[in-house]
Amino acid sequence: MEAVITVFKKELHRIFKDKKMLFSTFVLPVFIMIIIYGLVGNMTEKLQKEMSQYSPSVYIVNSTDKIQKAMAGPVLDLSRVSEIDGMAAEDTKELIKAQAADLLIVFPASFDADIENDSGMPNVEIYYNPDNMNSANAYTMYLEMMQDQVYKSYLADKVGGADKLDIFTVNMKADGEASYELSDEDNSGSQMLATLVPYMVVILLFSGAMSMGTDIIAGEKERGTMASLLLTPAKRSSIAMGKLLALTVITVISATLYSVTMVIMVPKAMGEALTGGGFNITVGQGAMVFAIIIALAFFYVNVVTLVSVFAKSVKEAQSYTTPFMILVVIAGVLTMFNSFSSGGQNIFLYAIPVYGSALCLSDIFSGTAAVGGFAVNVICTLLISVLLTMVISRVFDNEHVMMNS
Repeated sequence: MEAVITVFKKELHRIFKDKKMLFSTFVLPVFIMIIIYGLVGNMTEKLQKEMSQYSPSVYIVNSTDKIQKAMAGPVLDLSRVSEIDGMAAEDTKELIKAQAADLLIVFPASFDADIENDSGMPNVEIYYNPDNMNSANAYTMYLEMMQDQVYKSYLADKVGGADKLDIFTVNMKADGEASYELSDEDNSGSQMLATLVPYMVVILLFSGAMSMGTDIIAGEKERGTMASLLLTPAKRSSIAMGKLLALTVITVISATLYSVTMVIMVPKAMGEALTGGGFNITVGQGAMVFAIIIALAFFYVNVVTLVSVFAKSVKEAQSYTTPFMILVVIAGVLTMFNSFSSGGQNIFLYAIPVYGSALCLSDIFSGTAAVGGFAVNVICTLLISVLLTMVISRVFDNEHVMMNS
């Protein structure tokens, strides 16, 4: 045990003494994340403001007084709506393709008469450019207006008044104070974090373990310092365990910094409309997140260390760990589109390394965490990590592998 502590202190001292490594591991990633999410937040806010203030240019063919009356209302800004004849329709389509106009609405010439005389169902054509954001947004708004506001206006004329259209209401109280939302206020707006944070945590954890794990083993072999370390009286299993523990601590610290930065910056970047403006986490949930990070970090460290042991250089070790990085990314992406996790259902999924950890994190941040799934994930991840540690200890006893012979 004394040898394990000695190696553990040695590795931590080497890492914390290296200012460049400290900056690249702890400071630079956090600084980059703050800048990126800050820029995304400012750009999103600016884009939303521009979209809210933008008045689309709309051209209408065969408009009538009745159509204009039906379209008038407080919802849409009709200041840039122009009436044109059918001959100019083709030119307007070209303008829309060139993103010089946003929308073209073509009413049949007999639109009013067809509806009034029940002589067929007239079709209204709305042309837009999906590659133009303003045009696509205008299409969505005007399509909704045509299907709701204009439709009801014409229907009201046929039945003899708008009051005859309403036969029941949905979620409308006379006092206007009733609330039908049954979500937990403590987890309001947590779905965005439940989607992004688990994905980023599993990737950032592996990135941290990969960047330092390859150097802590393959780097020492490449520099020739591993040979002198193995010649010491300490057991090789103790040397391996000391390195693993040191690398786990560094990985956990870096991942915790990244996760805290994300939890703070994501609501600012995505806006209150998407995140609900805040997120609350209990002490118990925080402890569960920390336990998952520790277990997953120990698993990653073992995987990277085992791969690095067989590499002769840092570059070779990094190439060996790249396939594992791809698998980690896939596991994170699957969690973002996961439909299985729901408060402990399909509990065997939580036993899958990496994927199960991401599921647990998603459950915690969405407020649906179950103790069963959490326990299965942490126990299975630690058991697999212990088995990998035993394999690494055996490999450390292999002279051919450790001496690059």
